[in-house]
Amino acid sequence: MPSRTRGLLLRLLTLCLSCALARTAAADDLPTSLPDDGARPPDEELGPPLRFEGSLMAAISAPLAHNPDVAGFGFAVTYGIGWGEIPLTLGLDFISISSIGDANDKLAVMLADELVQLERITHTRSLHFEAWLRLQPAHWRFRPYLEGFIGTQQYQAKYVLRRPAQDVQSDLVSGSDWVHSYGWGAGLEIVGLLNRSGSMSLTLGVRRVYGGTAALTRPASLGDQTFDTQLRAGTSSLLFMLGIGGHYDLSEPRQDSDFLGD
Repeated sequence: MPSRTRGLLLRLLTLCLSCALARTAAADDLPTSLPDDGARPPDEELGPPLRFEGSLMAAISAPLAHNPDVAGFGFAVTYGIGWGEIPLTLGLDFISISSIGDANDKLAVMLADELVQLERITHTRSLHFEAWLRLQPAHWRFRPYLEGFIGTQQYQAKYVLRRPAQDVQSDLVSGSDWVHSYGWGAGLEIVGLLNRSGSMSLTLGVRRVYGGTAALTRPASLGDQTFDTQLRAGTSSLLFMLGIGGHYDLSEPRQDSDFLGD
C-alpha cells in the first residue's frame, strides 16, 4: 500500500477514535435518568385510599329517659372509616348523657300494712354504644349526611325516697339496666371552616333514638322499714349534637395535600 494512502487511513482512524472517546466522556457527564416532574419519589408512594374520620361533640337530649320534663346534656365521640370516593362511612360511637336536674315522681309502697305515697327524686344517665353506617359525600366542602345506627345503651339511675308528711328520706338507691337502641340521624358537616387545609370541620347533627324499656328492682330503707322499689323507664330520645371533626386520607400523606384535594 502506498505510504500516502496509509497515512490517510491512519488520520481517519485517529479522527474516529477521538470522536468516540469524546462521545463517551459526554455520556458519562449526563444523569442516568431524566427527571420526571409528574413522578413521585419512592418515599411518597400513595397508600390505599382509606379515609379516617373522627369527631367530638356536645350533645343535648330531649327528653331524657322516662321524664319528659327533664333534658340531658353530655358528649359524643365518633370514629369512622371510608374508602376513596365511595360516599359511605362505617363507624362506631360512644355517647354519654346525664340528666340536667332531677326528675320527680310518686311511688306507692306498703309500710307497716299501710299504703303510703312517697316522692322519688331521680338522677339518670345513659351510655350509648352503637355502630353506624353513614351516606355522605367523601370530599365536598359542605357534606350533608344521613345515617342509620344500631347498638345498646346502659341506663343508670340514682334516686332517694321521701315521705313528705314525716320529712323522712331514704338512703341513696342506685341501679342500671342494658337495653337495645337503634334509629336514624341527619346532619351537615362543614369542612375547612376551622382551618384552610380541610383536615378539620364543624358538624351539626340530630339523631332519633329508639330504645327499649329499662326495668330496675332495688331494695330501699325508710326509717326501720326495708322494701323493694321498682323503676321502669323508656329510653327513646331525640339528640342534638354540635362539635368538631378531624379527617385524614391515607392515600395523601404529603404535607402539601389536603382533605378537599385542593
